[in-house]
Amino acid sequence: MEKNLTYIREAAEEGDADAMLNLGIMYQEGQGVPQDYAEALSWYRKAAKKKNAEAMAMLGMMYREGIGVSHDKAMAAKWYTKAAENGNAEAQLNLAGMYQEGRGVPQSDVEAARWYLKAAQQENVYAQFYLGWMYQEGEGVEQDFDEAVKWYTRAAENGNIEAQLWLAGTYRDGIFIPKDDAQAAKWYREAAENGDAEAQNILGMMYIEGKGVPQDEVQAAKWYRMAARQGHADAQATLDILEIPQDGAESEGPDIKAAAPQDAKARITPDEIREEGKGFPPGDAEPANWIVRLSGRDMRMPRLRLAGFMFTLQTFRGTMLKL
Repeated sequence: MEKNLTYIREAAEEGDADAMLNLGIMYQEGQGVPQDYAEALSWYRKAAKKKNAEAMAMLGMMYREGIGVSHDKAMAAKWYTKAAENGNAEAQLNLAGMYQEGRGVPQSDVEAARWYLKAAQQENVYAQFYLGWMYQEGEGVEQDFDEAVKWYTRAAENGNIEAQLWLAGTYRDGIFIPKDDAQAAKWYREAAENGDAEAQNILGMMYIEGKGVPQDEVQAAKWYRMAARQGHADAQATLDILEIPQDGAESEGPDIKAAAPQDAKARITPDEIREEGKGFPPGDAEPANWIVRLSGRDMRMPRLRLAGFMFTLQTFRGTMLKL
């Protein structure tokens, strides 16, 4: 570490912008050096003068969070803008959020959509998700459900769990796109394999009903157990009704992570939006709560909501008890 620090410092002092950026990060995080925000800011500014876009973005973050400086949204917007104009996708994402909220810049959904698009075109998964939402809602762009589906699909393919859930519910309910149980099951499986308990619960129901997947009580039990072990109340209740122990072994299926989603960042929203919930319908705190309503209905499956579902559960009960 000491040798690396010496090399980085020498390179930074010789004018290498990347080394300046790295040295700034080391001071900010206290990695190999005493934590020193003033030093971090100094090196970020030096790198920014050399057109290092990531250093510009870091300055935007420092002003936004008030790290080593006073909170200053105007200065944060200034540095995010510089970084965004130099092609930094994270800065483009956060600048979009600031325009959406009107923080440090005049409120403008048009500008928000423009910057989301630039970040989305660089495969920033969060920007892809938010751009889908803006096309769906017609905020800053002309409402276009085809474009919404396109960007949600891009985000889902890049591992965004909320987009996967949106697509699954949309295909399941036939909203914006033709109803397709097989596609619904596909995207519920993607989210389930990423550790989402709600998707695991719904996938279990689909295996019981044979919707979009072959009817398979073994797979149903497996996915219900996965959801139940994460504390999913509906899955736990279903297992209780069927008298299936939650600690049964899964002998089939993919090796999934049953604890936290592997793409934890898929639930992280743009920084400025996350601060006070902008981008979410009023009263909601995070995408996990509101995205299921963007499709026009609650995608959660209340326990035994469907009369036929209860009948199907009882039909399979005898077989599943053997698992």
